[in-house]
Amino acid sequence: MNTNKLYKSKTNIILTGVLGGCSDYLKMDATILRLLFVLVTLLTAFIPFLIFYIVAAFLIPHEGQRPVDFTEQDKKQKD
Repeated sequence: MNTNKLYKSKTNIILTGVLGGCSDYLKMDATILRLLFVLVTLLTAFIPFLIFYIVAAFLIPHEGQRPVDFTEQDKKQKD
């Protein structure tokens, strides 16, 4: 089981650190992941992967930042 957490990278960053963090999580070279991302983005007419990147930039926490625990919020709302 993978115990790694997905974070935006603080060191391996070009725009927002999303692909740098994904490469750390997947244990692959960030350059290869970026090239694959650009290639797939060009082949899918930009929109799907551009939306993915923008959403990921807002949802994935920065490296060293505690992720949001939605289960705690759900428990508080039920009480």
